[in-house]
Amino acid sequence: ATVYELRGVVADEGVLPVLVALVEDGGDECRCHAAGALRNIAMSPELRRPIAREGAVPPLIALLKTGTDEGQRVAAGALRNLAKSVDLANLIVEAGAVEPLVAVVSSTKAGREPAAAALCHLASSRDLDDHLA
Repeated sequence: ATVYELRGVVADEGVLPVLVALVEDGGDECRCHAAGALRNIAMSPELRRPIAREGAVPPLIALLKTGTDEGQRVAAGALRNLAKSVDLANLIVEAGAVEPLVAVVSSTKAGREPAAAALCHLASSRDLDDHLA
């Protein structure tokens, strides 16, 4: 099986709601690992919308704001991968991710690259102008 097929199998096993719940309510290390799993699963374009439908965006944004440096890094990476889908970029902007991503770029050395990449993908969002004013 390919990596893409394995990600699909993992997603089909009902892991997405569990991962989202862990990002919301787990301890620091647990939140970090769950966000990392969502980041990796979101590398598959067909799995991005199911991740968003499970409500992953708000807890990932919360992790950007309150997580450890590593938590911020993996949350930014998950949002980066989700934002590669333009419709999800709009959702991420509307959910309020721009300001915390800018904060991570400015303050967290480990999270700079994925946060900057997420902002790059969000720049394609038609809703971004409203959030940069």
